[in-house]
Amino acid sequence: MGHPDAVIIPGSKTTIADLIILHKTGMAEEIQNYVAAGGTVLGICGGFQMLGKILADPEGIEGQEGRYKGLGLLPLKTVIAGQKLPASGSSVPTSLKMGYQSVVTKFTRAEPV
Repeated sequence: MGHPDAVIIPGSKTTIADLIILHKTGMAEEIQNYVAAGGTVLGICGGFQMLGKILADPEGIEGQEGRYKGLGLLPLKTVIAGQKLPASGSSVPTSLKMGYQSVVTKFTRAEPV
């Protein structure tokens, strides 16, 4: 990964699948080591969810239901519920306003591991 000034983990409509890839490729450990060495990480939307200890999808909204180990950088547990729907805002140009939103995402303080 090198020594960047900061790491940004962007949002995703496949947060859990992307988190699994981070773990399988060793990138999760690289990010954890980077933070332990004083690095700065910014998580946006689903990227923020990945920063917690647990990401749970009890209804299988993003695919296979289950509990997944996050990056463990924040004391959060995220539970995904509802369904992901296309979202648009009326105040931005049509070419820019399509995205995705989680209808319900519940954050709670994770219990000590």
